[in-house]
Amino acid sequence: MSAMLIISDASPLICFIKINRLTILQQLFEKVIIPPIVYEEIQKIETLGFSIDEFRQANWISILQPSNSLLFSDLSEKLDEGEAQAITLANEIAPDFLLIDERRGTSIARSMGIKTIGVVGIIIRAKEKKLIPEGKAILDELRAKPKFWISDQVYQSALQILGES
Repeated sequence: MSAMLIISDASPLICFIKINRLTILQQLFEKVIIPPIVYEEIQKIETLGFSIDEFRQANWISILQPSNSLLFSDLSEKLDEGEAQAITLANEIAPDFLLIDERRGTSIARSMGIKTIGVVGIIIRAKEKKLIPEGKAILDELRAKPKFWISDQVYQSALQILGES
């Protein structure tokens, strides 16, 4: 199987950094590309007391500047700059997935034909590939620690898919 490539927005990466589970992404995808604005957003969490050492040492994460400034400008009117850069980059290099959780950004990316996945989807995939023994503990940790919002409906649905309800 060939290496999978994803492009990521900041918030999903930040969630995995905050619970020290960044390696799940490496195990699933081998290569993660982020735009410069996402890199800046991730650096900011260090000022909140979170260690980003694991992120800094992750040589499987690379930074790439999107080139389509017209598309970026258009998307920036509807989304935050990190999401706009991530979607612009995904549009340019056609990754296996765009890792994004924000509803509006996901909707726009999908309307452009970009395959998306979110944090909950990553956890489900990680369990399916037996990279983690269970998903519920990680979902619970996400809900508690980084204050990652998962609706009760999505949470229950994820637990059913994981076979842990």
